[in-house]
Amino acid sequence: MSRSWFRFALLADLPRAACSRNDHSVEVFAAPTARRKTRPLNFETFEARRLLAMDGMLGFDDPTPLMSPSFLSSSLTRVSSVGTPLMASEKLLPEDMLTEEIRPEESGPVFLPPPSRRPRDDTSSKEDSDPPTPPTLSLGVTDIIFQRPAIEVYESAILAVTVTLAGGARAPGNLLTVTADVNFDGEIEAGDHSSERGLLSNTGADGRYSYHFFVPDDGPWPGNGTPTDKLIIRASYGSVVETKELTIKNLPPRFIAQPTFSVGKDTAGNSVARVSVQLADIGLVDVHTASVKWSDGIVTATQNFATIDNSCGPVRGRYATVERKLEPGQYVFPVEVRIADDDHVATADDAQLPSVKMLRLDLPLNDDDDNQSDKPDLAESLVSGEDDLRELDLTPLLSPQMTASGGKFYFGYDVNRLRVWDSADKQRLILPYTIEPLGQTGIAFENIPTIPYSGQKKVFVEGIADGQSSITLSWLSNIPYPIVHYPGCNPPIAPIPGGSIDVTVWSIDLDIDSDNNDGFNFPENDAWEEYLEDSEYGIGKLIYPNASHFTPTRLRLPPSLNAGNNSPFKVRLNFENVGKSGVIRLWNTSKADPNRIADKIEFGGNMVMAESIYDLSQLNYDAATGGITIWIETYIAFDAHSTKKGVEDFGKPDDRIQAFLVIDGTNVASDEVKYMSVNAGTFYPNLQAREELRNAIASHKVYSLTGDTNYALKILAPEDLLKLG
Repeated sequence: MSRSWFRFALLADLPRAACSRNDHSVEVFAAPTARRKTRPLNFETFEARRLLAMDGMLGFDDPTPLMSPSFLSSSLTRVSSVGTPLMASEKLLPEDMLTEEIRPEESGPVFLPPPSRRPRDDTSSKEDSDPPTPPTLSLGVTDIIFQRPAIEVYESAILAVTVTLAGGARAPGNLLTVTADVNFDGEIEAGDHSSERGLLSNTGADGRYSYHFFVPDDGPWPGNGTPTDKLIIRASYGSVVETKELTIKNLPPRFIAQPTFSVGKDTAGNSVARVSVQLADIGLVDVHTASVKWSDGIVTATQNFATIDNSCGPVRGRYATVERKLEPGQYVFPVEVRIADDDHVATADDAQLPSVKMLRLDLPLNDDDDNQSDKPDLAESLVSGEDDLRELDLTPLLSPQMTASGGKFYFGYDVNRLRVWDSADKQRLILPYTIEPLGQTGIAFENIPTIPYSGQKKVFVEGIADGQSSITLSWLSNIPYPIVHYPGCNPPIAPIPGGSIDVTVWSIDLDIDSDNNDGFNFPENDAWEEYLEDSEYGIGKLIYPNASHFTPTRLRLPPSLNAGNNSPFKVRLNFENVGKSGVIRLWNTSKADPNRIADKIEFGGNMVMAESIYDLSQLNYDAATGGITIWIETYIAFDAHSTKKGVEDFGKPDDRIQAFLVIDGTNVASDEVKYMSVNAGTFYPNLQAREELRNAIASHKVYSLTGDTNYALKILAPEDLLKLG
């Protein structure tokens, strides 16, 4: 077998038949660049179908001459940088041209005139015609996902490239090459099945050729920290080259669910705070980071994501858990969660990153009757300045694009535990979206005017049942999130989470033996005691100076609260040491405690001081029951209310003890009880103990119609009489 050495760009797709017909076997060495180093190309690997096209182009009636070693060793062909066949020459070249260097800028094909067709026995000599004008080439790119011309496209785009050839002397379309550096490595991968060599999807019978490219990312991956990169699509046909530059844009990841917060144990048994995150991203090769900014300002991040199986397209679903070890009693809520991909270099405070805020709201249970209407406040609306409502600022949960005109709000809460109003006067109830679609928008909801949530920045929240609850806010844009639609797959509705508010409705209860039948025992906490504690006509618990025991009052909080000194939960007691009926002292232990010290708690003693804020542990909080016992000692009882005459002259004394649950410095719930310091044998102990005295005073008031209520008596209104039957 003869071997010939050429320095030329070889026709990369010469057919396999050229190497096998008539038992010819040729090995050709080609140098496609200016370097003199040659590389072997084996003709046995080429497809035979290209020979037929070349045969027709070159005008041979019989392809045999193309298959001969002598023809192959004396013909010059050129290829593109990716090896796409372009043009071949029939003309045999002189020997000195075979050693000519072909420079990189000359590596494109040369348009040569087609040969004259002549019979095999035709020996006449005819001059070749002049080279024809090359055809024109136009290039268009369409984003298949959005079906629009592509100038700026998102990562994971599928591009349809259409090349139109017109005019001039055109050879077959398989000489057209379309390339794009879709992995952004600066090189074009060779080979028919390379992702950077367009896949021909239109045969070009009308002069139009279509190719497709898939662009996985907006730049090289792993990401280069830039949200946009340039992509050049190049089409070449002979010496005609057309390019188009596109901007490939990164699409940030998005939350596909509200993050969740929890506290648990790690594998080593340490207490940890956890935030679980779910996101989606059309960038299939993006590397994601989830970061959590805790309430103390510390930021924890992770890239340890797992992939959620998603059968409906390349939108990738991923989830991760961000953990932080907690010190004993440490509390790190509320939190802010952000997500980012590797095409955006940012910090946890970057406002450009998708973020979700998880906030907290503490509410009192609105179970009182502040306006003395004999109707619980929670059953009333259209009131003036209800003090048990809490203003809630939703601005942190609202991003600028969240508008009622640009999309739909999803505002949710449990109507069995909360109510959300548009004002502190309870004028209109804002309905959650779960009720709104039922046709109740704008009509009476329990005889209350209602409206939907439409982007209000401030609302007012009322707790109507104690316990844990939440308020969530999401928004669904009228403009859909980019997604590739697959047959049979309907993209799910995916609102953008704005955030959530963990709501606790606190119900604390301060009890005392208001009906004065329990002595020094704990109060019974029955309905009659509760009624007397709230009634303006009750006299309260009678407490005597120098008694054998202190009088207990019980404060009931939710169980299992953190009682440490770094806990957000505190208790404050409000009372007057020198009240209207006497002088009292409060203790955190009983009179019988031999270790009791008459000094302030903060100084190592046991005395509870008015307006001081205490850790739960300082008041001996029982985490199992949620109970705290405060002991009352009457030091001195005044004489002004010791007789009926004194009460008529100075009035009935009204002394109260208030307890507040304080969370992060804010009073969130309170309750109060009445007491009266008295000496034994005086007017009020006798009024409490002797029924005949109560009846006598009641009769006197009924017949005298004076309306005096100083004696703990109430003149009954007509509606009260109806209640009594």
